[in-house]
Amino acid sequence: MANTAGGLIVIGVQEDGQARAASAPGVPLSDDETRRMTQIIAGISPLPVVEIRAIPSAADPNHGFYLLAVPRSPRGPHAVPVNGGLRYPKRNGSTIRYLSEPEVADAYRQRAFGGQNQTDRLDEILDDALARLDKSDYPWLVVALMPELPGNLVIDSAGFTVVQAQLVGRSQLFFDGTSYMHAGVGRRRYVLGGGSNQTAEKYLAADLHTDGGAFAEQLEDVRRNHAIVADNSVPYLISDESVVEGLITGLLTLGQHARDRAAAGGNVLVRATLVPTARPIEIGHARDHEVLAGSERSALLPGVRISWAPRDQEHAFR
Repeated sequence: MANTAGGLIVIGVQEDGQARAASAPGVPLSDDETRRMTQIIAGISPLPVVEIRAIPSAADPNHGFYLLAVPRSPRGPHAVPVNGGLRYPKRNGSTIRYLSEPEVADAYRQRAFGGQNQTDRLDEILDDALARLDKSDYPWLVVALMPELPGNLVIDSAGFTVVQAQLVGRSQLFFDGTSYMHAGVGRRRYVLGGGSNQTAEKYLAADLHTDGGAFAEQLEDVRRNHAIVADNSVPYLISDESVVEGLITGLLTLGQHARDRAAAGGNVLVRATLVPTARPIEIGHARDHEVLAGSERSALLPGVRISWAPRDQEHAFR
C-alpha cells in the first residue's frame, strides 16, 4: 500500500471467496499482538509510516479490531525480505504483485529527483498563474502550492460543474466580499477569475491543477483609499492585514483542492510572491485612520519597503 496509493487494513473481518467482507467477528486485542505487528513492519526497508490502532468492542475491551493506516509514501520504493532477497510489492486491487526491475529503477529515480521535480513543477504553476493577471494597475499577491505526491484529478464536465457550484459567486476572502465571477478549463487545470477578461484577470484568480495550484489576490493601495494620490512616484501602501489574509486564503484554497479534489499527499512546497507594477511598494497599515488627504501619517512596518525596477516581474517573500 505504501508503494501504491495507501490504504487501510482492518484486522478482524472475515472475507468470502471474492475478497469481500462477509462478517466482522473481531480478534483478541493485546499489547503483545501490537508489538508483534510493529516488529513485522520494522522489516520493511525503508520503514514506511504506519499507524496501528486497536478498536475495542463495546462488550469486551479485550476483543475488537485492529486498524493499520498506511499513507502513500514519498520514500518508496519499499522492499520486504523474500527468500533471502528483497522484493518490492505493490497493491493491485485485492492482490499483490512485485515491481519489475525497470519499475524499481524508475521509483528510485523518482525518490532521488522528486524534490527537484517538485520545485520545477511549482515554477510552471506560478508562471501559468502570472500569465493570466492584469498587472497594469495594482500589485498582486500570488500563492502557489505543489504537493510532494501528485494527485490524479480528472478534468471533465462533472468536475467542472462541482467547481462552479463550490466557488463561483462565493467570497473567498475573510474581510472582503470579492468573489470569483467565472470558471473555465485550461491545460490540466480548472481556472477561476474575478474579472470580465479571462486573459487579464482582476481582483481574484485561481488555477486548480491536477496536482497543485495557485491563488492570486489583487492588493489595494491604502493611500488611494483615504486620499487622492496624483503622483505615481508615491509608493503603493499595501495593508499588512491584506497580505496575511491573502496568504491564509491561498493556503486554505489550495490545500483543500490538493486534498479533496486532486487526492494529493505528502509535504507541500509553497511559494508566496508579490507581483508589482512599476511603482515601489510599502507594507503597513491605516488601522488608526491616519491616512488623510494632505497628510501622510500611515504606520509603516520597519524594513518592508520593497522597490523594483520596471522590468522586474516578481519578488518572492523571504
